[in-house]
Amino acid sequence: MKKRNALLLSTCLLIVMVLSACGSSSNSSQGYRDIITSVKYGDDTTYVIGHKSPDSDTVGSAIAYAYLLNQLGIKAEAAISEEINGETKYALDYFGIAVPAEIKDATGKQFVLVDHSTYSQTIDGMDSAKIVGIIADVIAFGEDNTRAMADRMYEVAAAKYADSGLDYLYAKVKNHGDDDSENRMYTIAYGDGAVEVLEEAIGGYDGTKYFIHKESQSRKKVMVPAIDKVLEKK
Repeated sequence: MKKRNALLLSTCLLIVMVLSACGSSSNSSQGYRDIITSVKYGDDTTYVIGHKSPDSDTVGSAIAYAYLLNQLGIKAEAAISEEINGETKYALDYFGIAVPAEIKDATGKQFVLVDHSTYSQTIDGMDSAKIVGIIADVIAFGEDNTRAMADRMYEVAAAKYADSGLDYLYAKVKNHGDDDSENRMYTIAYGDGAVEVLEEAIGGYDGTKYFIHKESQSRKKVMVPAIDKVLEKK
């Protein structure tokens, strides 16, 4: 059996925002930059931190957004609330990325929160900190916007695949709109054989580039285990 390397992104606006704000001169990219740089950060370090019990989503988001801020001339550092889990450590080690420093008390510091937006999910002292931004994972409202975001993620996967060192790249976009008649999840697959693996794992392939589902599926509880099961047979 050949070991296959696959990455499934629980897609958030942050991923596209980072690539757009840093790497393009389009109107939408300038719009992202204008929004971010309009905040009064001052000279203090801005710590970018995710929720308690940090998982891969929250740690990766903190690292990516801190990188983006620094690229835009804003002094920032990624941080974590406590020790990371095995999955996250594997991902960081694989890509040669250092684990961010832990911060236990937010009092008196300046923060951008990623992947959460409530005090119950964050570290002690956040109610006494300066919060200059919140990047949460609610990203697409309505099926047209969901499909458009899936298109953006497919473009990202195509651009980054050769340098990723991975066999397969997957990205899921959830529709948070109010119309119950619309499809709730779009997933894309990239890489030789990636479509076949995902079709066997979760189904829903429309014959073009989308895997479309009426109900959103959990990345950790449903999609990753299903993909792993297919890969184990290869």
